[in-house]
Amino acid sequence: MDFAFAFDDEAGQVTIALSGTPTPFDFRRLTNELIDDPRFRRNLLHLVDCSLLEVIDNEEVIFDEMEPLAERDWEFPPRAVAIVAPGSMFKRALLARAHLGGSLLNRRVFDDPQDAQVWLSQQRGN
Repeated sequence: MDFAFAFDDEAGQVTIALSGTPTPFDFRRLTNELIDDPRFRRNLLHLVDCSLLEVIDNEEVIFDEMEPLAERDWEFPPRAVAIVAPGSMFKRALLARAHLGGSLLNRRVFDDPQDAQVWLSQQRGN
């Protein structure tokens, strides 16, 4: 899996773009690189773009994939997380969200990037 992140300090947001075929190791690597970035902090808005991520049919590995993200969120809780997951990735993203605390932790899954950004913008004041 490849990933890139971009920070918008003014908006208090990090955008994370994922592509390729993920492994649990990739999510650990993503988490480590994000935490090591001096711009990363708690209470950021997260926009996670899974549009180019390959769907893995094996639902048994989702816990291993999400474990490093859950650990990261424990230390650096986000203000809100909008996950863009169109097409066949939508169901997988819903499962990932459930493993990370679901809507209780202010996470939503969208199939449209514009809808995700509008919702995330509304979370700035919350």
